Amino acid sequence: KIGRSDATANTFTYDSTVDYYQGGTASDTVSVSGEDDAEIWLDGSKGVTYDSVENVDASSAQGAVTLAGGSGANLLTAGSGDASLWGGNGGNDTLVGGTGANTFFFGKNNGSDVVSSSSSTDVTDRVMLYDVVLSDVKSYAENSAGAMVITLNDGSSLTYTSGLKDSTVFELSDGSEWTYNTTEKTWAQA
Repeated sequence: KIGRSDATANTFTYDSTVDYYQGGTASDTVSVSGEDDAEIWLDGSKGVTYDSVENVDASSAQGAVTLAGGSGANLLTAGSGDASLWGGNGGNDTLVGGTGANTFFFGKNNGSDVVSSSSSTDVTDRVMLYDVVLSDVKSYAENSAGAMVITLNDGSSLTYTSGLKDSTVFELSDGSEWTYNTTEKTWAQA
């Protein structure tokens, strides 16, 4: 089954039976809704091709979602279920967590990604720095707007703009876990 769009910005409705989505020259989006779980990898690594599709909007999804970007700039938005959000390699991505538990993935050479979360206070969000050790981190500080910015030695950066809680866990590739106290502005190993 093939999904196609024209040259205007289009939204495709996610269908687990479609194996090829053909976007146009404008910004195209796959929309996910309902209670079923969904897994969308815009880079095509899971067997479904998303040609010229840049964004995934799962804000109406109630099931668990795994959303992963491609090589360009992607906007990935989760819903009320638990979510795993992966920015793609290279592009500057925006990862918007939903109200469930969110796991954000970020690594070296991932560009300048922005994450935000709207999870409830009783769940713990995680940031998996999957190929990063502490010596790869150039700086980590809150900026003047109150966002947490982690910059890697290779120039990649992760900016956590909203929803950062004291319970948010930052896990490095060596398994060490860190939390940031938003009141005291200090880091502690969990």
